[in-house]
Amino acid sequence: MHHVTSDPYPGTPAKTVLLHVAYGDHQVSELSALIEARTLGAAIHQPVAIDGRWAEKEPGWGLEPIAYPYDGSAIIIWDSGMAPIPFENVPPREGNDSHEDPRRDPDVRRQKAAFLFDDTLIDVCDGAACEADHNP
Repeated sequence: MHHVTSDPYPGTPAKTVLLHVAYGDHQVSELSALIEARTLGAAIHQPVAIDGRWAEKEPGWGLEPIAYPYDGSAIIIWDSGMAPIPFENVPPREGNDSHEDPRRDPDVRRQKAAFLFDDTLIDVCDGAACEADHNP
């Protein structure tokens, strides 16, 4: 993973990565995405989730907070109000799956477009936790 952003293989340019992660995702745990973000050296959008919904006392696992506009690799947790993932070694089953919520939200798409076409990560959450609409 570290070869993607900071130590690319010969003849391969370093990349800038944007991770859009769904809070409470039944298919891809935000915990595994945070591990990937740490390995990539990504910064994190804070606040990470809506007040009271993140179990970690200091959200972000020590990742640097993003200062917008930003031009590096980043992780953004999109909270659509779904149940948090369990901390036990069991699959999430409570409530609806939030997996597709970030990809369907217009703010997420606007942020992704700025990242891809303007090489700039913009704050579409106005300094608050990023919220995505839930689309079952």
